[in-house]
Amino acid sequence: MPGSPEEIKLVSNAMSNAIRRKIMSLLKEESRTREEICKVIGQTMLDYHLQILQQAELIVNNNELLDLTDFGKNLLESKEEKSVDSKNDLSGTKPVDIVEIRQLLPCIADKSKYRVIARLEPPLGGALKLLEPLFPRARYSEKLGVLIIQKGNIMTTAYSTGNVTMTMISSANEAEQILDDIKKKRRLVSCHISIVG
Repeated sequence: MPGSPEEIKLVSNAMSNAIRRKIMSLLKEESRTREEICKVIGQTMLDYHLQILQQAELIVNNNELLDLTDFGKNLLESKEEKSVDSKNDLSGTKPVDIVEIRQLLPCIADKSKYRVIARLEPPLGGALKLLEPLFPRARYSEKLGVLIIQKGNIMTTAYSTGNVTMTMISSANEAEQILDDIKKKRRLVSCHISIVG
């Protein structure tokens, strides 16, 4: 089971791709041959995607049958639990607004980019946990009360208090687009819960 930063990065990279997530879902149903997966996914770069999943120790090749590793099964189960987890009642709450982008400073890692501190109101609080499954490369920490979203080189950290920090941002415009995406996904979660609930 991955534990080092390098191994975690391999898993994160493997799960960031829609085709690889589809392969994982197929293997969750049952073990399959490469040819069976090819019929569903298509030939384009299939070997590459399978190699990435194997390097991340999410799938294994057992006598020409591809299957999920125990770690791969546990990872899928934990994602499912998060997506159907507690139905915090978000219906009837105020829409989230971008109150301000407080600081646009040079990024420490790359001086041509920016780091941003912004604020959302009302604070997202428990909604962060419900937002995690909506972002392909996101991790929620209940202990810290943060949702960390990675998209390319951009790292966005949304705090339950309403603060949001971003690194490797090209412009204030890009920061606003990311914040707007968080707002839209929060609204989507709220609407879904009010319909299902």
